[in-house]
Amino acid sequence: MLEAAIKTKNKDEIRAWALNYLFTGKAPAKGALKEAFQPRERYFKKEFPDYEVLIDIAEKEKRIEDLWSLYKEAAKEKRYLQAHIQVASAIKNLYPDESIKIWCSLAENQIAQTSPSAYITAVSYLKEAKKLYQKTKREREWSQYIAGLSEENKRKPRFIKELRCLTGEKLL
Repeated sequence: MLEAAIKTKNKDEIRAWALNYLFTGKAPAKGALKEAFQPRERYFKKEFPDYEVLIDIAEKEKRIEDLWSLYKEAAKEKRYLQAHIQVASAIKNLYPDESIKIWCSLAENQIAQTSPSAYITAVSYLKEAKKLYQKTKREREWSQYIAGLSEENKRKPRFIKELRCLTGEKLL
């Protein structure tokens, strides 16, 4: 849509219109477009603001503060987002503590699924958290977190095995 708007020299107007629609769900139109087809809610049920798309746009435009703000608003409204990984990756330089919280939360959710494939995914999330702990020079906190996670999940041998691979401990 923006490519077409650039060609017609209406980029700012179209961008503002699209963002207004993504926030409100209302698409005001002029002239003949006022009578345009409006989807019936029975077939088209969408919640607004559309945080997924707004977060995606903010990331592509490298507006990290806006991305983080949108994510927090979605969390306040208890809206389910699939953008957790995207957000955690995008904010890691500006908000490392918040990024760590997201990575750890994602890992804990995977661990709770109690399946070997979920444990592998959890460890991949923990690797990202580990990088941030090291970058912010908080290795001691990382060690305490991993020790607590290990203790809490000691009855899950497959997870402990994956966790030991992450921490470099020898397998028994």
